[in-house]
Amino acid sequence: MPEPFHSEHDGYLKNYLQGESHKIIDSKQDREVLGTRKGGVVFPIDLMIDEVNLGSRRIFVGYIKDISKRKKLENLSQHFESIIQSSEDAIISKGLDGIVTSWNDSATNMFGYAANEMIGNLLLRLFPPALFDEEQLIFNQVANGQRIKPYETMSCRKDGTLIEVSITKSPIFNETGHIVGVSLILRDISQSKQLERELFSAKQTAEAANLSKSQFLANMSHEIRTPMNGVLGMLDLLCDTQMTPTQRDWLETAHRSGENLLEIIGDILDFSKLEAGQFEVEQIDFNLVDLVEDICVLMASRAHAKGLELACLIPKYLCKINLT
Repeated sequence: MPEPFHSEHDGYLKNYLQGESHKIIDSKQDREVLGTRKGGVVFPIDLMIDEVNLGSRRIFVGYIKDISKRKKLENLSQHFESIIQSSEDAIISKGLDGIVTSWNDSATNMFGYAANEMIGNLLLRLFPPALFDEEQLIFNQVANGQRIKPYETMSCRKDGTLIEVSITKSPIFNETGHIVGVSLILRDISQSKQLERELFSAKQTAEAANLSKSQFLANMSHEIRTPMNGVLGMLDLLCDTQMTPTQRDWLETAHRSGENLLEIIGDILDFSKLEAGQFEVEQIDFNLVDLVEDICVLMASRAHAKGLELACLIPKYLCKINLT
């Protein structure tokens, strides 16, 4: 034995031989100590010592059991238990009879039941009666070895309130590979589902507002187009009357401006078609010289009001080019 177990053992034996102790080690109870192999390797052991009286001889019999594997399993179990208890998700296990066999702290926080209130009782008490058949069906599928994807359902707290949960169920196997129970990981998704519903409602509201806007634009453009066509019709009639060159120039400018306004109204309708997924791109030839001259005519009056003269000078080779 390594220290301090070596010295303690010798002390126990000395006290026993001197009659100061009635027993060296209780023969009905193991004592965990450390042993040392020949190579110096220290390992855990269970030690039990008994005394055998053979007449005048006193023999002590030591029963030593290597518990290295058991201690490793205990340490591993403690490690897993620490992980389970520190998890924010409720982690529960139950046997094939539906009786709860383990219950972590997060399950208490989530459902309000203490471990001693749930262990030994049916897990179905966590679900509304309307879901008993569904839960039992899923439980039977997992108990028969079927793989079940995580699913969402309703669960019942101790105070009767319902919460939305996501559940993952997995079979529990024993050392021979047989299924002996089912483990459950439950996550409270009430807040995320509420946020999801709020986002969906906001999306519907935005889509409704967008549809109203599109309908308004379409109706407005149609309403404006009707009187605008009337204005252009009157301008066409006015062009057939006698007038001075200056008046005719002003009239033609007003007519071009009206036609441009009609094109803008058409663009508004195109926006409505775009939002409805009915927009088509057109390729139309146009004359760059005419476009530039029209812009200069439209802007000339505003420039003149500011004391400026707006004019354009276009090279001759551009006058014969049509662009697409």
